Amino acid sequence: MKIVRCIRSLNPAHGGPLESVTQSTLVLQRRGHEVEIATLDAPGVHVFPAPVHALGPVRGSYGYITRHVPWLTANRASFG
Repeated sequence: MKIVRCIRSLNPAHGGPLESVTQSTLVLQRRGHEVEIATLDAPGVHVFPAPVHALGPVRGSYGYITRHVPWLTANRASFG
């Protein structure tokens, strides 16, 4: 199965959620799943054990960008 995981940021300074997504992604990959990450980070170099789609950067503190929902809608057939 091909899975997309969504997380606000892959920045290690944000702590817990990143570690959870990293560890569970590794488990899913060992079980044969393809995993990709959609993040609200700005495009750039991301060190992560799966392909990363950086859709940001976000403006403000709410973690909302206009590209997130259209990207998910356009790519939903790729995952599932």
